[in-house]
Amino acid sequence: GPLSDWRNRQFSGLKRPALPKHRPFDAASADAGAEAFFRTFLQLLPAGAPPVFFYTFAMHMQLPVTPHVYGRLCAEFPDKVGGIKASGVNVEQAMALRDAAPEKTVMVGNGKMVWEVLRAGLHVASGDGFPVAWCIRTLERLMEMDPEGRGRQANELIQRIWRGEMDHHDEVPANKAALAAEVGTSNSVRPPLVALPPTKAEGVSRAAGEVERAIREQVDLTGVWDT
Repeated sequence: GPLSDWRNRQFSGLKRPALPKHRPFDAASADAGAEAFFRTFLQLLPAGAPPVFFYTFAMHMQLPVTPHVYGRLCAEFPDKVGGIKASGVNVEQAMALRDAAPEKTVMVGNGKMVWEVLRAGLHVASGDGFPVAWCIRTLERLMEMDPEGRGRQANELIQRIWRGEMDHHDEVPANKAALAAEVGTSNSVRPPLVALPPTKAEGVSRAAGEVERAIREQVDLTGVWDT
């Protein structure tokens, strides 16, 4: 695509940088290797290129972008880093990233604690934002208006109805199944992930519809979508 073409043009002819060797599964050495990798990338990123976001998902990758690594890189390359997307982290971990570079954006991917993330003043970038986008956006607006009242009420419905179903499935196939039912996209996934069978896909799709209806019927949405 266009981004790949741009990347190939910008980095064509450059030699691959030598990164420090380190023992596998050694936290300190792994941190150093990750920092060296990102520093080299940022050094090669042309001036004027759009700022990049780091992505950390230690649950799957076993190697987090730690707050001190993130903070140092943000300080060293303030115009080249926009922030970080942190998946599977809790609020305390996300706050540590925010405190490491307060001027940058921290987006949290954890559908189990959307209310807590928004309450802390952070941003939500969860996979739930695809199949139940209206619900998440409504919650964001309610959090700006009445976090402890209507915001908490909407979140309880999201957690009970939507996450109550989602937590029985692998996150990515379940989100794709719900989105496929909503807009007709493909529910196929790459190995080792496995697409949800039709009966389970129907359950996820049903939960997506139920949670939206519940919010519309049970939560006072006055002022939420008036503008």
